Amino acid sequence: MNIIQTNLNWKGTFSFTNVPQMLILHHAEASVCTIEDIEMWHQERGWIGVGYHYFIRKDGSIYKGRPDNAEGAQCYGYNDNSLGICYEGNYMVDDMPEVQKQSGIELNKYLMNLYKISRIEPHRALYNTSCPGDKFPFDDIKNTSLNTQGSAINYQPIQNRSWLQVGDTGDKVTELQTELSKLGYAITVDGVYGKETKNVVYKFQQDNKLQQDGLAGTDTFNCLNSKVAQISCNPVIKTFQHACNLVGITDKNGNKLSEDGISGTSTDSAIAKIITISRGSSGELVKWIQQRLINLGFNLGTSGVDGNFGYYTLVSIQNFQSKNGLTPDGTVGQLTLEALLK
Repeated sequence: MNIIQTNLNWKGTFSFTNVPQMLILHHAEASVCTIEDIEMWHQERGWIGVGYHYFIRKDGSIYKGRPDNAEGAQCYGYNDNSLGICYEGNYMVDDMPEVQKQSGIELNKYLMNLYKISRIEPHRALYNTSCPGDKFPFDDIKNTSLNTQGSAINYQPIQNRSWLQVGDTGDKVTELQTELSKLGYAITVDGVYGKETKNVVYKFQQDNKLQQDGLAGTDTFNCLNSKVAQISCNPVIKTFQHACNLVGITDKNGNKLSEDGISGTSTDSAIAKIITISRGSSGELVKWIQQRLINLGFNLGTSGVDGNFGYYTLVSIQNFQSKNGLTPDGTVGQLTLEALLK
């Protein structure tokens, strides 16, 4: 199933308080129309844009309207607990093409599985209207959608799928929440994928022009990891990783360090491999230490960054150690390295 993402011109902001508990089916009351036509009609009513969450054309193509967690403008009294699905057509007089009906059934099953709901209603059952029309095949669409045999409505255990959704719990959810919090999103890190987490995922997807489905899938995680890496990249750690790679210091598995500027087990294991660097040492790691000392305001005299651990480097290290509560022995061991990396 392909849901076509739209570039609609919303004239206002959404209220992200919708918690889907049912699907409400509508018709456009126009034999031929596009989602852009509906956008225009609804904005003429003073709404911010399309009131529906999905729009299905007669050729079976499905278009995204409002985000799922945004309140709809499609059924008075139910806009904060439902998803509105509109079908192109005037089903007071039209006959529905089979391809459109099948797309509607497929979309229903997808949304029912996603939100663990099993209620489908015609607009007229909830409001004083004839929508979705006398010729709308509602019973057929509803009954086929509710037939779970061999359909996507069967709930998939978390270990059998590549995404997180409402109802999931555990370390993977905690990781998702932690990464989102690093980016400044207000979220409770409790390992439970509830309404709050779903809404934050929606917001992240919206901010990064991803499909807004509230599911934390591969695309969402890839984008999230990339964004966190951008803000987590520490140039001090990155240059240290580069120096380690130049001299052949690897992680505990013998692999080169990833020069990503992120402190982790790989970088920690490299630090543990460096016994001591002291007067008389030379090379790329000495250069890194000298540059770091200069950046911190210590005077290396005329030697500068020459890669040779001489007198001025010794004195600067001793001064650095004294200022950081370390034993001023002038040798760079694990504790001094960790302090230089902070």
